[in-house]
Amino acid sequence: MKQIVAAILLSILSLGSFAQSLRIAAASSMVDFLEEIKPKFEATHPQSLEIITNSSGTLANQIKNGAPFDIFLSADQKYTTLLHQEGFGVSAPVTFAYNKLILYTKKDIAADQVHDYLAGTECTNIGMAQPDLAPFGNAARKYLTQIKVLDDISNKLIYGQNISIVNQYIYTHSVDAAFTSLSSKNKLSSKVACCWIELSSETAPALPQSALILNDSTRDFLDYLRNDNNAKSIIQKYGYLNN
Repeated sequence: MKQIVAAILLSILSLGSFAQSLRIAAASSMVDFLEEIKPKFEATHPQSLEIITNSSGTLANQIKNGAPFDIFLSADQKYTTLLHQEGFGVSAPVTFAYNKLILYTKKDIAADQVHDYLAGTECTNIGMAQPDLAPFGNAARKYLTQIKVLDDISNKLIYGQNISIVNQYIYTHSVDAAFTSLSSKNKLSSKVACCWIELSSETAPALPQSALILNDSTRDFLDYLRNDNNAKSIIQKYGYLNN
């Protein structure tokens, strides 16, 4: 009898040894859809997910310095490509979705009034993520340059290290305008009704959401993210465009 019990315990321990915790390093803009996908993935796979979020640039620097992440999900292709060129990753980065830059304003204005509103006296501060760390900050800077207003409003810009901090500016009505992601807008708009402007693809192209596998153990997760119908539906719900 003791031998049977010991065999059962050994079997349980052996099964437990195969359980893995995958460390997902993801851009701050992705936290909501990942938190919803997490229990669905864990229900059908022998792996648990640990989600670590920050700006894409900050996470890329952490990976260079040895952070033990298993996969990197960046809000654009810049950081995954640079890392792969420097020898990181077990395969080339892949795009799994697209996200768009969105402008929040306290005042209801038309899309063709953005330049005048941002440059005008009614708008005293403008939130955006750090361009050198966060893809949506970089996209916002490119957009402001494109509409020829960046130099005129440089003294109004308030930077957050990542998109989550910018979203807090919006949620607390701390800024007159702010640049965030479409996925963030889909969550924030239920709490902050006015006002959201979808910028044209000519001045603000959609950003490819890029994945870099750092450990072979995450191939199943990336496959789930790209191909599972439930996962794709959740990603779409948060405003992403499927690849």
